[in-house]
Amino acid sequence: MITVSHLQESLSIGYVTATAAAARINLSIKREHDYGVDGTFLAMAQRLQGIDADGNEEYRYVESGTKIDFQLKCTTNWEFRGANVAWKAKAQTYNDLVSRPAYAPLLLVLMCLPKDANDWLSATEQQLILKHCCYYAELTGPTLANENSSKLIEIPRANLLTPDAVLTLLSEMETKLAGMF
Repeated sequence: MITVSHLQESLSIGYVTATAAAARINLSIKREHDYGVDGTFLAMAQRLQGIDADGNEEYRYVESGTKIDFQLKCTTNWEFRGANVAWKAKAQTYNDLVSRPAYAPLLLVLMCLPKDANDWLSATEQQLILKHCCYYAELTGPTLANENSSKLIEIPRANLLTPDAVLTLLSEMETKLAGMF
């Protein structure tokens, strides 16, 4: 039997994997060594490969080069505060998130699970239900000097991690990068 934290990690990876698949993008997850980045969303581009015998265009897909790194967290210690989801991040996590340059941000992806582990996942022939969901945020600000402290993070509930949201984030990143060069 795996630990509760490994179970939570696996469920959050499952959520992100399913979301990336539905967005039809590539996903790199679980680096060989942990240096604060848990995964990367990688945008795809369609390239004309040629014309088939019937005169139809044939395409292949390649990574476009646009990417967004993310730090994946999973917790039962969260709450709704009006239009936001509130969660306390440890200083090390917070500092990792805010210390990246603007051209290469580190997105927080926060999986919010119910308090009761029996409510986390249910499966039937018709559906697989994983409760609750993931939210995302790009955090900015000064780092915390005290590594033993924490920072209350409030993420807008509108920042629900969905396939469309991931595609929008990648499109915004592409636009941001194009304006820098």
